[in-house]
Amino acid sequence: MAYTSSQIVQAVPTGINSALVFVTGASFSAVTSVSLPTNTFTSTYRNYKIIIGFSSSSATQTISGRLRSAGADITTANYWQASSGVNTSNVTVNLADDTQTSWKLGNAGTTNVWGLTLDAIAPNISNTSKIFVGNLLYYNPTTSVNNGTSMNLLSYNGTPFQVDSLSIIASTGNFTGTYRIYGYSES
Repeated sequence: MAYTSSQIVQAVPTGINSALVFVTGASFSAVTSVSLPTNTFTSTYRNYKIIIGFSSSSATQTISGRLRSAGADITTANYWQASSGVNTSNVTVNLADDTQTSWKLGNAGTTNVWGLTLDAIAPNISNTSKIFVGNLLYYNPTTSVNNGTSMNLLSYNGTPFQVDSLSIIASTGNFTGTYRIYGYSES
């Protein structure tokens, strides 16, 4: 059966609310770091979805992340991390760190495809812990090695404060890609 365009429009109920609401997004090209805009995380939403992808990297490098508040990276040694993963060579890639000045978000290389999703749990609420949970995948087509890492817990434990943004930082070289941030609707 063929439908007309008016029948298709009528088939979609009006007033549907999405669970994810677009907050901000951008592309970046050949940068050594990228920071989400100040006030990306506000009291408008309690929780956020962060999606970051690299389309290229100028060097093999470690990618790290830092929280931001009022336009500045938070660099005190209060970052904690517990991540687990395995690559297609069946090599375990676990990481447990505490009292660091950033989170390790994986490696990027010149031939890799790199993608990260994180859920930010109440980043703009003033408390002592900030929790981010997510997944990372990078794929090297030259060696056909996948590395999937579950960021079981990325936390920051310090004095009470509010986080309004996030930075992604290259250890060497630069990277190109995109980011998209969504707020979780509560209704």
